Amino acid sequence: MSTFSKIFAALCLSTFVLLASSNLAFAAGTAVNTSITNTATLAYDVNGIVQASITSPAATFLVDRIINLAVAEANGAPSIVAPGQAVAVTTFTVTNTGNDTQDFNLATANLPSGTLIFNNLPPSSDSFDATGCAAFAESGANAGYQAAEDLATFIDELAPDLTKTVYVVCNIPPAQAINTVAVVSLTATALIGGTAGTKGALLTNDTVTPNSPGIDIVFADPTLAPNANGTIPAQTGGDAAATARDAYRVVTVATNITKSATCSPAPADCNEAKTGTVISYQLLITVTGSGFADGLVITDPLPANLTYANGLIVPPSALSSDFGATTPNTLTVNFGNVAAPANLTIQFKATIN
Repeated sequence: MSTFSKIFAALCLSTFVLLASSNLAFAAGTAVNTSITNTATLAYDVNGIVQASITSPAATFLVDRIINLAVAEANGAPSIVAPGQAVAVTTFTVTNTGNDTQDFNLATANLPSGTLIFNNLPPSSDSFDATGCAAFAESGANAGYQAAEDLATFIDELAPDLTKTVYVVCNIPPAQAINTVAVVSLTATALIGGTAGTKGALLTNDTVTPNSPGIDIVFADPTLAPNANGTIPAQTGGDAAATARDAYRVVTVATNITKSATCSPAPADCNEAKTGTVISYQLLITVTGSGFADGLVITDPLPANLTYANGLIVPPSALSSDFGATTPNTLTVNFGNVAAPANLTIQFKATIN
């Protein structure tokens, strides 16, 4: 065989190998059904004389449908809830890391007692089950879970590289003890996409029988080890599914308010108070337990025989305070959401008419 014949035969053989291996082909980030064509060119000379170059037959293949996804807990901490709370929400994200638009099934589960999560934020061990759990995809109308808007129970037509927020919504048992934890999971499974508004069917993994004609479906989701804070459990790859975990932690707060008064001029105990006596009032508000007292507002209507005097003193944490502006003849102090434990003091004065 001549030198030329040997070179040409080698070129043809390499082209055949490329073509033979192209039936199961994919490229990360490249859209499904993308046609990829490649040719090779051979250039040489004989005894210093340049010969005509030789171009191989084109090697062409289509990029397969890659199924991959990622599910993650969204907030980095358990959702704080109260005993008996309905519509308790944990938040997740689902990202389509494949190369085609897919639907995704959503499934929730309670984890066994003793399951650990958020080890840096004790208590971190599952000790009860939330009830009535369901998963809903964010509609996009308004951020955050909206019961009247976020109604979809599967993710519809999620394009490659896009992320959808998903809410797991549960109820907390009414007599649940304080500082107990319920761990819940969200599992997303890729489905056939392509029809908006309709939940797709399950996919078939063609890597079981590779090199089929046309475009193969390749389950490329990886095997995962559990992460440090317990929000990602161990997972087996190649099943078109991914799971993450979140938790509810039960807390409660108790509030109390006391009111005291001193008078000037003496006696300070106000036993001989009369017209013109200045009364100095003090309100002490205590917030105990754990969690937040949300929307804490103090109102103190002044009796008709008293006139408000200047000298209102409120903590710097107060969002607003006024006398008579919000409600006539009434002291109003808005503290907003107050984290327990807290002690808040309000002082003001009034004069006896």
